[in-house]
Amino acid sequence: MEFEAGDEIRLHNHPDMTGVILCLSGSLELEAFNLLEHQSASGNLLLEQVLQTRLTPGTFATLTA
Repeated sequence: MEFEAGDEIRLHNHPDMTGVILCLSGSLELEAFNLLEHQSASGNLLLEQVLQTRLTPGTFATLTA
């Protein structure tokens, strides 16, 4: 995929998938979350942030199910 400066991908899910994100040029801010099994008192889904990093050319991150 190719992104322009300022582009964002909204929070989304890839159930039962594993992926690799490799930065070829520029840089990329990456955040990853786990969906927690329990919900808030008001019934909202809860997330746990498990990754926050900046990828630069030649660096990569893995995403697991």
